[in-house]
Amino acid sequence: KTTHFTETSESEYSATPSGDGQYITTVRVEKGNIQRLWNFPVLGGDPILILPKVAPVGYFAWLNTIEIAMFVLGDPASLVLGNIETGETRVLDDHIGRSMHTDPVRTNAFYYSKEINNEHHVIYWRKDKKTDITTLPFSVQDFCVYPTGEIITSDLTKIVKWHPKEKKWILLTDLKLMEVNTITRMAVSPNGRFLAVVVQ
Repeated sequence: KTTHFTETSESEYSATPSGDGQYITTVRVEKGNIQRLWNFPVLGGDPILILPKVAPVGYFAWLNTIEIAMFVLGDPASLVLGNIETGETRVLDDHIGRSMHTDPVRTNAFYYSKEINNEHHVIYWRKDKKTDITTLPFSVQDFCVYPTGEIITSDLTKIVKWHPKEKKWILLTDLKLMEVNTITRMAVSPNGRFLAVVVQ
């Protein structure tokens, strides 16, 4: 069932449940094309601006109820960690990709990618420090994380999976027969049953 949730003059995207589940967090394009994070109460009410000094935000991932990792646009794009209670922020990395995902298994940890030598993206897992996980194939930067820790990405019409134990990319399926040209975004459901893809 699809329900109309917002009706604003602004543009909101990357809608994601907040760390405490009480809000839907979005990147909001405000007047003057300022992109900041806003919380929309699930039960209704006025949206709340969080971390007002951080802009322009492109993508984000909640680590817990108060900490959020953000892709902040720039040259290069930077990875910024923010605390919504204290308002404190700190830059963790640069040259990052737009995909970042909370670790479904370990708390206060997340995955993101970093561009290396303008050629390919390496996926890192980060908690207190970053750990090199694997290199994304096919010059892509979008990926998602399965509930059990496997990483899923695409190669044009193909969907491939990286398993932590096997440490290699395995073909899952090819959407070519569905007249798909290129997969550009993907997301996996929390229970791991469904994979949503954006295609051209």
